[in-house]
Amino acid sequence: MSCAWPLVAAAVAVLAATLLFNAVARLVWRPRAVAAALLRQGVRGPGYKLFVGNLREIKRLRAAAAGGGALDVSSHDFIPFVQPHFRRWIPLYGRVFLYWFGSTPDICVADVEIAKQVLSDRTGLFPKNLTSPVLLKLIGNGLVLANGDDWQRHKKMMTATMAGCARSMVSRWEEKVASHGGQAVIEVSSQFEEITADVIAHTAFGSSFAEGKQAFVALRELQFITFSTLLSVQIPGSRYFPTKRNLRVWSLDKTVRSTLTKIINNRLAGKEKSGSGYSDDLLGLMLEASAPPEMGEKGHPMLSMDEIIDECKTFFFAGQETTSHLLTWTMFLLGTHPEWQEKLREEVARECGGGDDNEKLPTYDMLGRLKLLNLFLLETLRLYTPVPMIRRRTRSPAEIGGVAVPAGTMLTFPIATMHRDEAVWGPDAGEFDPTRFAAGGKAAAMSMLLSFSVGPRACVGQGFAMAEAKAVVALILRRFRVSISPEYVHWPTDVITLRPKFGLPMVVTSVNSCAAFEDARRLHAAVLVGGHGHGTVLVAQLVRAYAKLGELGHALRVFDGMPRRNSFAWNAVIKGLVDVGRLSDALEMFWEMVHDGSVAADGFTYPPVIKACAALGDVEQGRKVWEIVEADIARGDARPNVFVQCALVNMFAKCGCLDEARRVFESMEVRDLVAWTAMIGGSVHAGDWIEVVDLFNQMRSEGFGVDSVIAATVISACGRAGELQVGIALHGCAMKSGVSSDICVSNALVDMYCKCGYVEMADCLFRYTKSKDVVSWSSLIAGYSQNGMHNVSISLFCEMISSGIKPNSSTLASILPCLSDLKLIRNGKEIHCFSIRHGLEISEFVVSALIDLYSRQGLIRVAETIFWVMPDKDLAIWNSMIAGYAVNGHPDSAFCALRALQKVGLRPDHVTVVSILPVCNQHSMVIQGKELHAYIVKHHIGSVCSVNNALIDMYCNCGFLEVAKDIFRLMTERNTVTYNILISSFGKHSHEDQALSFFDLMKRDGIAPDKVTFVALLSCCSHAGLIDKGLHFYRSMLQDYNISPEKEHYSCIVDLYSRYGKLDEACCFITNMVEEPEIDVLGGLLGACRVHNRMDIAEMVGKRILEQNPNDPGYHILLSNIYADAGMWSDVIRMRNMMQEKSLKKEKGNSLT
Repeated sequence: MSCAWPLVAAAVAVLAATLLFNAVARLVWRPRAVAAALLRQGVRGPGYKLFVGNLREIKRLRAAAAGGGALDVSSHDFIPFVQPHFRRWIPLYGRVFLYWFGSTPDICVADVEIAKQVLSDRTGLFPKNLTSPVLLKLIGNGLVLANGDDWQRHKKMMTATMAGCARSMVSRWEEKVASHGGQAVIEVSSQFEEITADVIAHTAFGSSFAEGKQAFVALRELQFITFSTLLSVQIPGSRYFPTKRNLRVWSLDKTVRSTLTKIINNRLAGKEKSGSGYSDDLLGLMLEASAPPEMGEKGHPMLSMDEIIDECKTFFFAGQETTSHLLTWTMFLLGTHPEWQEKLREEVARECGGGDDNEKLPTYDMLGRLKLLNLFLLETLRLYTPVPMIRRRTRSPAEIGGVAVPAGTMLTFPIATMHRDEAVWGPDAGEFDPTRFAAGGKAAAMSMLLSFSVGPRACVGQGFAMAEAKAVVALILRRFRVSISPEYVHWPTDVITLRPKFGLPMVVTSVNSCAAFEDARRLHAAVLVGGHGHGTVLVAQLVRAYAKLGELGHALRVFDGMPRRNSFAWNAVIKGLVDVGRLSDALEMFWEMVHDGSVAADGFTYPPVIKACAALGDVEQGRKVWEIVEADIARGDARPNVFVQCALVNMFAKCGCLDEARRVFESMEVRDLVAWTAMIGGSVHAGDWIEVVDLFNQMRSEGFGVDSVIAATVISACGRAGELQVGIALHGCAMKSGVSSDICVSNALVDMYCKCGYVEMADCLFRYTKSKDVVSWSSLIAGYSQNGMHNVSISLFCEMISSGIKPNSSTLASILPCLSDLKLIRNGKEIHCFSIRHGLEISEFVVSALIDLYSRQGLIRVAETIFWVMPDKDLAIWNSMIAGYAVNGHPDSAFCALRALQKVGLRPDHVTVVSILPVCNQHSMVIQGKELHAYIVKHHIGSVCSVNNALIDMYCNCGFLEVAKDIFRLMTERNTVTYNILISSFGKHSHEDQALSFFDLMKRDGIAPDKVTFVALLSCCSHAGLIDKGLHFYRSMLQDYNISPEKEHYSCIVDLYSRYGKLDEACCFITNMVEEPEIDVLGGLLGACRVHNRMDIAEMVGKRILEQNPNDPGYHILLSNIYADAGMWSDVIRMRNMMQEKSLKKEKGNSLT
């Protein structure tokens, strides 16, 4: 046996050496060799970093891009958000360069011709293979490439399914638009995800649609888990480790496979029973293709169950993801290009019939005749390609564009970047122009369009996707006009596929309600026929009419054709551009008007221009406009205009320049209700809630009434500022003014009462409100949550779901903290899944709440995964992650996150500081705490009360009481928490006189004590031996402050009596308690019995303790020791035997020395 050990050791050493050699070769030697070989061929790139490659830099660039703000709706350049590394590296290293995905070499190919060469390869040098040859043959006989009668049959089935699902969606839109007076705001991206999933499920599974859709829900969650790992280095073999993420992946995959297997087996059983075919859906076609041939091609292989299941997955992602996002971006472009919307509507009406006959659905032949719509969709695919990049891997050494590439190299094709290459698409590559795909340049343009890839591995579902998109768009255009909602934030982001980060809310108007547009067109025709086309005044009126109707394309065409333009026409076009969200275009039009010089800007020009500056956050352009306004007034060319001044106040306030807003406001000779609303709204935007209330009081003193907007705004401010009495007065004012029934005012009142702690009043108002919306429910759910009534909040959430109201991101962000505090992690995961299914998982509110949920349950790695999955992180998400590290005792990770936050261009705020300071509450971290203190002073955030409280707590815990006192003296705002920290800390350090003096100061400042205050006071008196003082505080708590005692207060009183031998009084106190004493209260008294040798009380208390907690070894040992001190050895033996019978053992203590 002894001889075997050297052999084992030698084998282990050889294995370790082999692994080390492989690791060094993979991580060091191979990267150097590959980089050198490619450099000799002229292929350069960013340097390799050990293990991580360039992933860290990619993450940093993406995070920096996320802090840059949203795009203007007229801009299509989302590359800085999605592919910032390619935008940075291509100018430096060329269209073909090397970068590192971990230790794997990755060649970026941004050259269209080389990309086409690789993607069109038929030799198998560049997998991945999307389908096996058998499945290609299967698809060839299925929906995409079938011929003859089969093709006719399948395409009709597919078109009918698509049109039927689309009609159902359109019917829901019609109901909503009709209920809102002919126009409604609809969030279309989530609707398209739902309808395309329905179409795919119907087409793939037919009558098994519901079960198939259930499998697709699991697939969607798998998609997000996959995206979370895209920019992470994968340790070889890690996919086999039973980590929480892997376990979830395995569980989802099992769900998908078991569901699909059940559907397949049922279909096979039905075939055997009926003897007929497998049906015409995709699954039936696959089963038919996989059946053993009775004649024909000998050796035709059967498809395995796994192959059929994998094909169903591919079909889902190829169809659902591609089409839903194609539809979303198509609607976006329709909303921003109304002239094209009109062209397409005319084509749809011509080829598919009008929208009056709701039963008439477009057929496949009709869709084929929609040539303009086809061009529009192709341009949409170019500018907003659903999959921003394609990746391949070299199976063996290969030559690409004259460069020898080693085996195992990744090839990345940045499709989105290539679609904007001016060398390929011309100088207008960044502009929207569907005509580039028209007959003259169609072949060339189509050959450069890589949205569906090219060659033998091109997406087999591209025909399906285009047909489905045409069917849906045609149905929408027949019934509605669409424009971009002012709520929309243009922020494209990628979660494998490209989607709008905050959804796509659109203003949807019924075509039937647009008779005024037809009247305008008839008037336009009459003007032209009558020879008045050059009349400035009449044509300017036409421009204004088209612009007011939202038909900006018509307005611009008429405007461009005017030989002379008056201010009326300029103003109509500028306002129209602002109204549809084309803010940059509106500013360009304004400066063109200024430089033209033929017409002067007036009081109608400036408000929309200033509004555009506010929406873009472009305060510099706003200041230039203000200078022009002031210059006009100084020259006497204009007089002060209240509308212009209101717009300036609103712009400066929204851009954070409250001093300039106040200056404009104070300079106003006449202030109307709109002016006051603008100033108050600006203060709300700046978060100065006290200023809001003061401004409102000033407004009322000048005799102004209250409307619903001002009431809702100021009532919300009262809640934020904690001004309950002012809020109650405003409630009465709103009732007197007749606006209390307005839904916005009702919601603001509910929110205000909740924030001020009057949840019962908020609930009463909520129940009284007749037409509750999602904001109403969310406000009350959040109110119960903020006031610690978590069970009620959860019950209300369930009631909301039962009533058919769909939660939004604010609702989920409010309910998640309740589940966290109640430790209902399973329910929290259900909410997480709900957010994924409904596209809410990328909301900053939901992400922050999810990180907090998992962090507080100790699942910090899950929280990290959610954090890194989020492509665009704002400061709130970083703060949540830092707080999560702090709660879980990971100070190093917390400070790493703090440094990373600053590297991406974000500045830590007071929430960041308050989140990270608790990790410095120990002597070893006091230096970091002082550094944070210096940051607070440097960046002027020391005026925030919570920041000072955290600093005081940190210094007190580290023993620097005098520093804590100095911070306290400098505080301009103090609250209950401030005094609780000081009283508790000074009491613990035996400075009872100063601790009690802080309580006197607290009363002098008019700050009401709470339960924690009296726990600190009673504990201080107990340690200092101030028994009379402690009892006085206890009585004061009950009588003066009406605070009900809890177990901490009872324990302090018992300890107060016990420390000084008054055990009879302590026992009497326990006997007179209203509720059953908890184990901690009795334990304190039992410990005192040993010190004061009171066996009579000890036996009585010990008996009650063992009845309540018979399995705690500590109390058994304490009783045993009390008996031993009294010489009652038989009772000692009895206690020891009792412990042995219960198998109780005392845990061993540990020492740090």
